[in-house]
Amino acid sequence: MVALAEAYPLTWPLGSPRTPLPKRRRARFSSMGRPLSIAAALSRLKCELRRLDATSIVISSNIPVRKDGLPYSTVREPDDSGVAVYFRIKDRTLVFPCDRWDRVADCIGAIASHLDALRAQARYGVGERDQAYVGYAALGAMPAELPWCVTLGFPAPPLAHSEVAARVRELARLHHPDRGGSDERMSAINAAATEARTYFDQRGHAV
Repeated sequence: MVALAEAYPLTWPLGSPRTPLPKRRRARFSSMGRPLSIAAALSRLKCELRRLDATSIVISSNIPVRKDGLPYSTVREPDDSGVAVYFRIKDRTLVFPCDRWDRVADCIGAIASHLDALRAQARYGVGERDQAYVGYAALGAMPAELPWCVTLGFPAPPLAHSEVAARVRELARLHHPDRGGSDERMSAINAAATEARTYFDQRGHAV
């Protein structure tokens, strides 16, 4: 539900798969011949949401937010570029997540373009709007007591601790200070790994 979504940090929708960091690519979205900025992407997204008469809008990402709840435009690109846009249309709560691209602005722009394409289905008489939004219902976000899932990029708790260990190794290869990463990011990964171990220990899973 929208009430469970935080604008910052990223609240990824429960059950939606994540794109592994090594598989994220640079998009070709642009504005005035330049790479798409967060401000320009937000402008496109807000335009699409207005056309949908959307309410209770939450744009969730790992970019700190301003007082109005929108992400700042001039900040360092976060390690996790994912974005999830939650909103309501009448009595329906929807969420559109994107983490295919390696820049937050491009993920926001992709969601805006996707919403435009879905509206086109109704404009061209191919289907009704309600049909277009089937599959985007917001079933909920990651439980607040499992922040390690968010840090490690799991949309839901994995079935085995071996999956956590593999993900930690992958992230360490990307973010260890000796490989050009940061102490802060590596510390967060290690803390999440410890929390995950406790989670599986409490449930009697083999670690």
